[in-house]
Amino acid sequence: MKNNSKIVLSILLTLACLQSVDAQQYQKRSRGEGLYQCVNANTVGHLNIWTSLRAIGFIWDNPFDREKQKEIETVVQNNIFGFPELSAEIGFFNIASLIVDTRALTYGFRYGSYGFGAKFTWPNNKDIRAHGPGLLIKYEHQLVNSTPTLGGYIGFMPEGYIAGGGNLRLTALYNLDALALFSKLPLSLFVNTGINLPLDQQYRKYSTYRINTGIAFIGLGADFFIEYSLEAFFGTIGEPKLITQAKPAYRKFEVAFSENKMYLTLGARIRYDNGLVLYGAAPLLISRNWGSAMTNDDKYKLQQKLDFSNEDARGVTDPFDPWYAKWKIVGSISFPLRFRQTGAEMRRSFLLMKNRKDRKRINIDERLNKLKMNNESGLTPQQEDQDKKRRLGTIRKRRDEIVNDDKDK
Repeated sequence: MKNNSKIVLSILLTLACLQSVDAQQYQKRSRGEGLYQCVNANTVGHLNIWTSLRAIGFIWDNPFDREKQKEIETVVQNNIFGFPELSAEIGFFNIASLIVDTRALTYGFRYGSYGFGAKFTWPNNKDIRAHGPGLLIKYEHQLVNSTPTLGGYIGFMPEGYIAGGGNLRLTALYNLDALALFSKLPLSLFVNTGINLPLDQQYRKYSTYRINTGIAFIGLGADFFIEYSLEAFFGTIGEPKLITQAKPAYRKFEVAFSENKMYLTLGARIRYDNGLVLYGAAPLLISRNWGSAMTNDDKYKLQQKLDFSNEDARGVTDPFDPWYAKWKIVGSISFPLRFRQTGAEMRRSFLLMKNRKDRKRINIDERLNKLKMNNESGLTPQQEDQDKKRRLGTIRKRRDEIVNDDKDK
């Protein structure tokens, strides 16, 4: 009996999705859609394959003045950067996804990076679930980590610190889907916490932890979200982290907690019934400087011991501040190469369409009510009575004619 109920419910949900107000087909939706930095704890459907092409653009200025550029190994002034990235995700048995991605072009028009990994989730995401845990294990290989850097600080790139070679990324994932608790509240909360561990020993001191969280309105044809992301060095809470670099020149500098990479991202997604998804986001840097800044004036004061006595006492030789890209523009397009509708996204589409107001029907009802209550015919009460009597007389006359015809026959 229970199996029959499930079959009937599945049929009803399918019919509801197929027969919407606009007579549209069910939407091809990815169960594993994330935000910008936030990864969704849900996996995509079994053997579904989703591909994505993403472009990231920004303008970045080197913080040092032109007069001192000769002292810097790599000099970048007012450069416009744009990078294409490709990714694909394939799901297995509703509990795992395999992920591959690459930055096909990076600084200096060189091949940038590639990565592959697996995402695992609790095996209950066949349907919409309120609480969704997950785990991401990923290997990323960086081929470039030296140009352009922050005034020659090796590895400190416009987008944050990048450790060359292999990196192991471990991330705990969590989703809270309000639609599973309240069918009229299509909001989702994303929380990710994890570490990035460089596998090359010389970069191990640059290990970072990540905290990403965001909230999204998941609609029928459009999504909107806001996200906070932090990538921070271990040891920056409380006292700043002291970093020493011997090449290309000897430097000691400090990174305070507020100088770690922090972005606030606003974004939106437009979804079409055939699975095509257009996506746009704008990450805004919210990191703040602490202590001396990366300017020639502060550098001179620090080296001549004219100011920043606390930093001088700790042996700091060079200033540092979060001179990362102040803003970025991100756009992407994604599409399923292989798709089979999942129960979770079928139910999501059903609930979203059920809660959507049918404007045409509401307008007709309102129009009828106005006609009844406000008498939009334009006739006075006397004219209405005369009109009713005229129509009644016509009906009676026609009835008498039919009766007389029957008698004659």
